[in-house]
Amino acid sequence: MVPKVFLLTVLLSLVSLLCIAQGTAGSSFNVMILPVSDMIPDTLFESLGTRTAQFHYFKLNDDRTHSTTLIIKGWLFAPDESMHEKIDKVFVSGDNYDLRYDVKLERDGAYFRLEPHLFVLPPDVSEMSLFGLQLVLSEEEIVMDFEVIVPGRMPRRFTEGLDIFRIDEDDLLQERRFVAGESALIGIFGGERPTGGYSLRVDSIVRAGDEIRVSAILNAPSRDAFVTQAFTYPAIVIDLPLDIERGDYRIVLDLATVRDGELISRTAHSSEISVSDHQE
Repeated sequence: MVPKVFLLTVLLSLVSLLCIAQGTAGSSFNVMILPVSDMIPDTLFESLGTRTAQFHYFKLNDDRTHSTTLIIKGWLFAPDESMHEKIDKVFVSGDNYDLRYDVKLERDGAYFRLEPHLFVLPPDVSEMSLFGLQLVLSEEEIVMDFEVIVPGRMPRRFTEGLDIFRIDEDDLLQERRFVAGESALIGIFGGERPTGGYSLRVDSIVRAGDEIRVSAILNAPSRDAFVTQAFTYPAIVIDLPLDIERGDYRIVLDLATVRDGELISRTAHSSEISVSDHQE
């Protein structure tokens, strides 16, 4: 949750200018740039950079349906102190546009610093760069193939969520380390339910960068359905080929519970896996 003091700071900074940045194709886009307080805790920022330049950013929203909003700041090592200030550029790219705007850097000893600025950008922005450092804001989504399987033995889980397995004869064994090209078995669990009549299905699996997103639906029985009056544990297992590059991946499950076409609840769960070139 964003601190209330910070939100107040942003509101007070609305006296700043609404800037218009020119795209390389000749189009113009409205982009809001607001200087904000330097009292924002450093722990809220993520960073990337080198020994001579740092780019710090704090995403306020990134749902891809509204304006993308984030705060950026940074520093550039510049031991020649004859210059007291410097104009640099921030570049923003998205679908069919490339934007650029000037930002003023202030001298601070052997460094030039960009004080925190709030950027309100188009929702389809893909990347942003400062000091030659590139921040990727959205990755291309790649649809992944999968297959529902029926293992010899299905583990029981009392809470909603997911687990990652490999199969050993008829048993599912929890696993986090895989070799590129082999399959991970993803178990999706609907938790303990008071009756029968529940069923799970996976709608899609897409990969964006190092995140694998699983969209699943837990269908609850109709209120007037005749169902078994006993506790049940709906679950499904999918075989997901890992035809991906080596690295660490986060698997995120979006589980929607639906009854008679009406959304009852939506929960998110995640797990981590590591993919290598060969078995270690």
